[in-house]
Amino acid sequence: MKNYQEDFDFYIIDQDSNHTIDLPHYIKTIKDPQGELFNYFRVMSTPHAMLIETDGTVFFSGNYNNKNGLCGPTDIQWSAPAIALKFLYNQSDPPIFPAYQLLPTGCELSKL
Repeated sequence: MKNYQEDFDFYIIDQDSNHTIDLPHYIKTIKDPQGELFNYFRVMSTPHAMLIETDGTVFFSGNYNNKNGLCGPTDIQWSAPAIALKFLYNQSDPPIFPAYQLLPTGCELSKL
């Protein structure tokens, strides 16, 4: 994300309003204790990434799964969200990803 901090706004949506997340200055936190944004965008599990264009169009919605589990710090640059971000930056159509990179994985969000 650091390569794109001048071109995009980065947010983390935090469902837990009782703690603070220490993030780089270019990533902002949105508190969503009622899960309204998660519900609106139909996010069912975490970790989950979305790229939303300025007109509200969802460019990408998916996970960090690399078919063997969640991506680690050594291969996050090749995760579906990172690749989709490169396509968005280059104003290209979103790439076609295999289903395992788009389906909900990880921890289910609590029901609200």
